[in-house]
Amino acid sequence: MVRQYPHRLTYAAADSSSPAPVPNENGDWTFPAGMDAPSAVQVACRAETNGTHQTIAGQDGRQLDYAFVVYLPKGTAPIDEGTAIEVHSDAGLLVQTVVKQFYSGQLNCKLYV
Repeated sequence: MVRQYPHRLTYAAADSSSPAPVPNENGDWTFPAGMDAPSAVQVACRAETNGTHQTIAGQDGRQLDYAFVVYLPKGTAPIDEGTAIEVHSDAGLLVQTVVKQFYSGQLNCKLYV
């Protein structure tokens, strides 16, 4: 049986109450003492490589290169540009990158990363 969404997308949930990371003395980004990192969200997905080197128009009209299109179920909450994501398959990590654009369509949602 073919699975429509064989991969798992993981990202940190963004909300206004989440603390912002700050650099420590070593230059590593960490969360302030006593505060936890935002909770991780997992969503079923299907990641496909951009094998034909297509581009998309960004919010400012510039053409953006992207490495993967990540298809998500219809109704997935929007994921902000710049959000760090990981996509995993049963075999392990496929891609770790940031969101370039989120698109909500009639049949599904897409992330360009």
